[in-house]
Amino acid sequence: MSSSNDLRSQAENIFNLCKQTYPDSLILKLTQLLHTSPNPETRTMSIILLRRHLTRHHDDSFIYPHLTASTQSTLCSLLLSSLHQEPIKSIAKKLCDTVSEPASALLSEDLASWPDLLPLLFQLFTSPDARLQEISLLVFAQLDHYIGETLIPQLSTLHSVFLRSLSAATSSSDVRIAALAASINFVQCLSNPSDRDSIGGVKNIVQWVVA
Repeated sequence: MSSSNDLRSQAENIFNLCKQTYPDSLILKLTQLLHTSPNPETRTMSIILLRRHLTRHHDDSFIYPHLTASTQSTLCSLLLSSLHQEPIKSIAKKLCDTVSEPASALLSEDLASWPDLLPLLFQLFTSPDARLQEISLLVFAQLDHYIGETLIPQLSTLHSVFLRSLSAATSSSDVRIAALAASINFVQCLSNPSDRDSIGGVKNIVQWVVA
């Protein structure tokens, strides 16, 4: 980022022009920078800009519906690949937030809208790498806010994931904290008492922790 206000203003004007005129090229370039740049600052800025334009609550900036199907597919694929490979924890956490934005918009109506997302999250969770386990749970924690009810078909699998993360002696503190956040958000979003009862083990641990 330049310290010159004039240069920053020029860059913002060019960015906004690209967003209006070439939205597909802009999003693809940001995603490619996130995926391939060796510079952490570049990857961080790419994530920030992507999230701003992939958040549906920012109606004036939400660009995803205006992208071609090909761009949407490439975007989703590269986001997941970056989620798996990002080595810097602080950047990975920002990436989790960014992934959850289009995911909440896509999956709120149909889990098949992003068919690769949930399988990858479950794959990351089963990795022996605690970093990848935490990333998976952080995304789930964000998704629970928006699409918790949509995830009910995955209830038994999520119950197993959360319970294992919360109770396993081998879980790191970061994994447990991420699992706790995901569990609390998921339990809170379940309106049907029978669904809450079906994850009793997780609910009991959550109640014990927050008591």
